Amino acid sequence: MMFFENGIPREIFWSGFGLQVWMQMVLQFLRGSASAVLILDEPDIYLHPDLQVRMMDFASQRFGQIFVATHSSAIISTASASELLIISAREGAAIRET
Repeated sequence: MMFFENGIPREIFWSGFGLQVWMQMVLQFLRGSASAVLILDEPDIYLHPDLQVRMMDFASQRFGQIFVATHSSAIISTASASELLIISAREGAAIRET
């Protein structure tokens, strides 16, 4: 995979890991459809909070349903309270926020 930096073609291998993760997600999201379900486990790793929000906005436009396991406040802020499910090992149960 290649990208351009200051007009110079570069292999993705030489970019930062965050950019590599972002580009891989975008390519996968382009395959999405309204009938598809997207499952993401800690997608925030190596991504700046601004990119996390943009990633979720893009994903929500491409997929009919999204499940995300995250600790990222940036990603959590993109969801409404009715879309959140908090799972606590201390409580031993899943809690739906209202």
